[in-house]
Amino acid sequence: MSSPDTNQAKPQGAPERPVKMLGIPQIAALFGVERTTVSQWRTRYAGTHPIPVADVEVGSEARPVSGWHPEREEEWREWYRTRPSEAAKRETPGRNVRRLEAQLGAIQAELQRARAEQDT
Repeated sequence: MSSPDTNQAKPQGAPERPVKMLGIPQIAALFGVERTTVSQWRTRYAGTHPIPVADVEVGSEARPVSGWHPEREEEWREWYRTRPSEAAKRETPGRNVRRLEAQLGAIQAELQRARAEQDT
């Protein structure tokens, strides 16, 4: 049995060690979602807010496996923060007013309870 030749020359420009790309499972883990959710984002937001373009795709054309360089993690986080469903959840003037009114109501109720205890 022969041993692999460890002295083979590397192709010019090849990294010393392979880069561990971020795949769908790692992207899903970043956001605490299932892998299928990340795959659905690719379809759901394709026309309006596409996910970052993969740096590499391996496998067959019918079922490619995408990979993103780890240095692009922040790009993914920015995409996640600005995706339409998240943007819709952010404060709007009306939502902000309703939230503040609810907080004010809770504060007023607490104030009334404190005054009632003080009077007894």
